Amino acid sequence: MDINNKIRIVHLFNKESSESGTNLILISFAMGVLQASLIAVINSASEIANYGFLNFRNLLLFTFIITVFVICFKYLQTKSFIIGENIAHKIRCRLSNKLRKSSFQELEKINPSDIYMVFTNDTNTIAQSFPILFMIIQGIVVVIFSLIYVAVLSRPAFFVCLCSISIGMLFYLKQAKDIDIALQAATKFQSKVFDMISDIIHGFKELKINQKKNDELYKDLISNSKNVKEIKVNAVLPIVRMTIYANIFFYILIAIVIFVLPNLITGFSNNLPKLTAALLFIIPPLTNVGGSIPVFANSNNAIDKVYSLEKKLDKIQE
Repeated sequence: MDINNKIRIVHLFNKESSESGTNLILISFAMGVLQASLIAVINSASEIANYGFLNFRNLLLFTFIITVFVICFKYLQTKSFIIGENIAHKIRCRLSNKLRKSSFQELEKINPSDIYMVFTNDTNTIAQSFPILFMIIQGIVVVIFSLIYVAVLSRPAFFVCLCSISIGMLFYLKQAKDIDIALQAATKFQSKVFDMISDIIHGFKELKINQKKNDELYKDLISNSKNVKEIKVNAVLPIVRMTIYANIFFYILIAIVIFVLPNLITGFSNNLPKLTAALLFIIPPLTNVGGSIPVFANSNNAIDKVYSLEKKLDKIQE
């Protein structure tokens, strides 16, 4: 799988950012390791927990991990947000420069709404995708290390988890491709809505005089806006359903580990509490990965529109 093609925000970062993403990736990785290590600390503490006894070692470890995690989280979110805004600013400045140097006659052939949407909606969509990108990296690390922990405790449970997660991710990726196509179709109708709003503003006096034309334009605007709504709803609703099914699927996975495997494997129940804790840590990041698919589909669409406009401007430079 080509990650640059599936999540084009990665390619955009490599191309547009003046800063290296290595430190942010390392911090995302560290956060994932810290979060996964909480499983071991919690399981260790639960084994020796007793009335009237406080294990200071595990308490200090737990406090240390949470403190470092919060510090890393604050830095990661702040830095990734700044990087996203810097890239959006760089794109707007570069396109503005090409815009002012373009041939006026040729520039008139480009739909103004396409330009407005790139400068406003699309660059904002791109900027807002970066914090989510690095949080997804952290979630993937949590899943990987949690699975390693599960493998240490029980290989049968590990293979059950690995197969279940792989099947779930295949469904998610298929859904991501469908959303990408639907959002591209929605863009055309969004552009028409923008054009109509522009016509209302610029032709306000004429529309006030000509009520028939006013009503026709309003009907067209409502029709196109409805098309945008229906396309986006039809694109995202399958992901909502898939997220629900995935959660059900993951809880069935927990049920298999808790109720089925102990009856099939001798001594399996000895590690059952630890396995249950590990599985409960795996589910949230997996759900977040699935929930990020519409976000990255939107950013893919926005990136395509930015570079499409830039290519058009490159051809009409004076």
